[in-house]
Amino acid sequence: MKKEGKDNDLVERIKNTKYFQPIWEDLPRLLDPKSYTGRAPQQVDEFLAEEVAPVLKRYEGRLEGTSELIV
Repeated sequence: MKKEGKDNDLVERIKNTKYFQPIWEDLPRLLDPKSYTGRAPQQVDEFLAEEVAPVLKRYEGRLEGTSELIV
């Protein structure tokens, strides 16, 4: 596929192979990318709150314009 530039048809092959029938109903959940982000969303929130917010606070009043940090 990669070498020849073809589409990845793995999911279709799984859906058409009787061996995988027990998991067919679970495929949408198993293939949901959100299932594989781990703690990334929480880590981003922590980084913004612990690292970025204090620096912005230190320079508050010196920066022109406005910005909003949503944590």
